[in-house]
Amino acid sequence: MFLALHPQTDADLARAYMREHLAADQALIAGRLDDARLGFERCRELAPLSPTIAYALACVTARAGDLDRAFAALEDARSLGFRDASLAEWDEDLASLKHDPRWSLWLAALPRSGPSPADEHFPWLALAPEQANTTRAPFTTAAEVSVPAHCIVVGDSRGGLTRIALVDGSFECDYESLGGPIWRVATHPTAPEFAVLTTRGELAFFRCDDSKPFARSDAFVPDPEPRPQRPFLAYLEYSPDGSRIASCSAYYPTDRRAGTVGCPTVVWSSAGTKLWERPPQPGNPWYVELAWTSDGVGLASGEGSELVLHAAVDGAELDRLATPARVLCARFDPSGARLATGHEDATVRLWDARTFEQIGHARVSPSLFDQERDVNSVAFTLDGSRLAYAACEAVGIGVLDSATGVVLREPEDGDGHWCEPVGLLLDRDASNVWWSEGCGGGAIERVSLDRPSHVLPISGATPRANASGRAVIASGLGIACFDVARGRVIWVRPTHVGTDVIQAQSGHFGVLPLDPEALYVDRKRNGAVRDPVWWHARTLFDPKRVRASLAGVELVLWRY
Repeated sequence: MFLALHPQTDADLARAYMREHLAADQALIAGRLDDARLGFERCRELAPLSPTIAYALACVTARAGDLDRAFAALEDARSLGFRDASLAEWDEDLASLKHDPRWSLWLAALPRSGPSPADEHFPWLALAPEQANTTRAPFTTAAEVSVPAHCIVVGDSRGGLTRIALVDGSFECDYESLGGPIWRVATHPTAPEFAVLTTRGELAFFRCDDSKPFARSDAFVPDPEPRPQRPFLAYLEYSPDGSRIASCSAYYPTDRRAGTVGCPTVVWSSAGTKLWERPPQPGNPWYVELAWTSDGVGLASGEGSELVLHAAVDGAELDRLATPARVLCARFDPSGARLATGHEDATVRLWDARTFEQIGHARVSPSLFDQERDVNSVAFTLDGSRLAYAACEAVGIGVLDSATGVVLREPEDGDGHWCEPVGLLLDRDASNVWWSEGCGGGAIERVSLDRPSHVLPISGATPRANASGRAVIASGLGIACFDVARGRVIWVRPTHVGTDVIQAQSGHFGVLPLDPEALYVDRKRNGAVRDPVWWHARTLFDPKRVRASLAGVELVLWRY
């Protein structure tokens, strides 16, 4: 197990430790070395066997120029279990030691192996269940980058809408609140405008510089029996040319007697005028199978094993593609040359988007439990040259060349929910693909063509790619801005100041929570083992590791 074998039970001592550690860390950043040393020594009294504190005291003495004491403290840290060579190599507080012969000897003595963040026992912080009720403060439910307005639009669980700066997350303005939790935000591709869909079916259109909507309507009639709303069960997306927007959602049994599931597909003009509507179709409540053509002239929708192409202007059927198995997802590449479809028969298929002739396909192998895995999520790179696809029944991510159909990465067994679309974010050439579990509450994970899997220091729904090169990750704890090319979180804006629980990919967190009772450590990713956060404060609290993780340092979590 990664955490302390004998978890502390005194919440007051745990709070005192976190306060002292944070104050000492801030003193070290500010160069107040005497205050930092005294603070970390008080932390050592509370946690005498902590390798983190021994390492922190080495940083203080190294900054003070006392190399002998610094190396002695580093050796203490190593003997107590410190093994983060990558952290030490990154750490400028130890710069005075790195030309000393003892430095390379100490680094070489550190154990390099470590537990994988994907292990089922990996500790993630989460809100305690009793905090997730209607009396709690509003939390982030959706966010999207507006490239033309250079901003991010954020929606919350009370219908609130806020604009923040793309560059640093600073507050810019509030918009008029809507009458229900924000389910989806879609930003216009070329104009400073956006549309918002609530879980109650309200659709509102805004200009980024105007607090009031310029148009509003009802996208659907909400179910009289409210159910949990999941971000992947709703579709709200502008056409690539920005002239129209389509809305749809799943999971609402609109007519139980007819056996249909979901809400109507509705296409609107960008001015908010309803153009046409397609009634709900029989199908699986977990999927919304819609895809705009690259020129915005057509909208494709799944009907069993067929993909129907509708005219965007009036919904007339333009073409129909018959496939060997039920269509679960579809996407046209940005160039308009290719169409990708994911199917219930564990296959991703690639088509000529103009002739609907099949170009290639890739089949996903069964899971370790011999379950056939649906291909339920597909995404092209921005230039259309590569395609990533996701298989469920133990999530696996694959990548293929969209021109030749050659598989560049085979999906592997991972961990994740059953049957849920996961969302995919690709860098320029799909050498890195990020994803999270479909419910939007899991950690953002990365798979690569040439590197091991990696967990980002933030959790939330998978963001959508855009031309800015930055994506926004929304979760119940706040939002983070992610640089896709560098693969780094640039900044984080918590929902409530002081309750930011961003974690390093090693599991460490580094901001003192105002209400520790509201947080727990989830030691199994299905929530089966949950401990109060203060049980693990002495092992998981480390602001420096969070800063390092945000800078791209891949960290490990020590064992006791």
